[in-house]
Amino acid sequence: RAEGGSVGADGDTKDRNPGSGGHGNSQGREAGGEEDGEMDLEGLARRREMPISHEVTLSGHTKTVQAVALDPAGGRVVSGGLDYEARLWDFGGMDRHHRAFRTTKPDDGYPVVALSFSPTGDAFLAVTTSVQPVIMDREGQQLDKFVRGDMYLADSSRTKGHTHPTTGGQWHPMERHVVLTSSQDGTLRIWDIENGERALEERLCCSQIIKIKNKRGTRMHATACAFDPDAEVVAGGGEDGSVHLFKFSNERVVNANRPDVVLRPAHAAQVTGVAFSPNGRLLASRGDDDVVKLWDIRQPREPLKTCPSLPSFFPTSNVVFSPKGDLVCAGTSVRKGQGTGMLKFFDVHGSAVDPVAEIGVAPGASIVHVAWHHKLNQVLCSTSSGDMRLLYDPLVSKHGALLTASRARRKADPSDFMSTDPTAVGEIYNPHALPMYREERMNKRKRMDRMDPVKARIPEFPSNGPAAQDHSMPAARAKFTAAVMETRIKRHNLKDQDSRDELVKYEAKLKGQSKYTGAAYAHNQGKEKELATKTLEEEQEEFDRERKKMLGAI
Repeated sequence: RAEGGSVGADGDTKDRNPGSGGHGNSQGREAGGEEDGEMDLEGLARRREMPISHEVTLSGHTKTVQAVALDPAGGRVVSGGLDYEARLWDFGGMDRHHRAFRTTKPDDGYPVVALSFSPTGDAFLAVTTSVQPVIMDREGQQLDKFVRGDMYLADSSRTKGHTHPTTGGQWHPMERHVVLTSSQDGTLRIWDIENGERALEERLCCSQIIKIKNKRGTRMHATACAFDPDAEVVAGGGEDGSVHLFKFSNERVVNANRPDVVLRPAHAAQVTGVAFSPNGRLLASRGDDDVVKLWDIRQPREPLKTCPSLPSFFPTSNVVFSPKGDLVCAGTSVRKGQGTGMLKFFDVHGSAVDPVAEIGVAPGASIVHVAWHHKLNQVLCSTSSGDMRLLYDPLVSKHGALLTASRARRKADPSDFMSTDPTAVGEIYNPHALPMYREERMNKRKRMDRMDPVKARIPEFPSNGPAAQDHSMPAARAKFTAAVMETRIKRHNLKDQDSRDELVKYEAKLKGQSKYTGAAYAHNQGKEKELATKTLEEEQEEFDRERKKMLGAI
């Protein structure tokens, strides 16, 4: 058997050893007891329907992947992380190399912390560390954006949106227009996408605010949130390690100011993830105290089980239930390059707290977020190295990775071209071979056509001005417009006219006529009027001479 299950250089998906944590190809087993142990673990995995025999790697992110989600049908995957990007993967269109078909940034400059598909799979919720989650369609195009709350209002119940960075979110399991989010402003918020109030720029306002408070009754960060499968309970985690449960009915929380059940202290540190079992009776919570606890929400005084040894270095580390609800799965965090990120499976109903199986998935990296699709029965986990690992078993899983694991890649065609520069149009190896660089062979007719101003579309020279003096151009002067300008319209060049002479010329014509003077000069119409006979400069010189004479006489 081949261990690791990673995709090799040729793109083929390999088997993995469920009991080991290593990667690479094994040449065989020397000890029979070790081989028997592996077979027992493999048989246990098959009996418990744990999809851990095969593995494929989804690569593309450059930094830690903090959130992953699969649509209800299991045909599409979305992932997001610290590189601010959300990548979309489609099992129906991928080959065995498993490359994303779309990359987008829900809110540029803000890491993605939570992703959740709608119950119909036509859109998904993208929650970033900004205060405005966004709704995107399954192709990665933004459909809606939530409003930003007024951070200067002391009472958070009066705000229309989150005022501090958001920490989590989930779509309603049955209603495609209801969304739940959590934030560091100490609130969980319900959003109605279709009928909710709209603010400026058509930003969506929240329809209900749920406050999370600590033991002293003051505000604290809400670090996680989740719906139960029947949408009858809303769970919210707090930074003090508590878990708050609210009854949910008719798309609203029954009592938003006071939780129906408070699990305090559920953890010794902040809660990073909460999840409900498929039947909705059990609740699993995970915190930064490196444990996962199972609770019966009907009798929540004490946890049913505490699963230890689950180090968590990331605020989005979570826990998930198996499709049957008899197992819980969580990943472990390690220091960079110092160990292997493990997937641990715990029995829900048994009394043992040790894991049923431990799977080494990420050498030198941590497992951050885990998703177990109930229809496909495949486990998708993100890592701190930027890769994602999809675990499956051909005997207990269906569709998903099975559609792409054996699909051959399309053969490259010599005419194929792909540029790494989005602004480039291609590469020119021999520029003079292009038609635009070729010199056309001109015959006599083409040369004559080039000399013809009509066929060559040569612009006409002006009929007057310097160009007309240099070129006779009888054809241009024969034009109708040129003829009218020369014969019918008398040209007057104001640059060559003296305004004083023109006024003197019309002085005789204006005598005795009030047409040009009007009522403004009616009081002096009978008097003799004289135009100035000297210019302003001449008058100034005469004034200076008279002044000097007067000063000399004194």
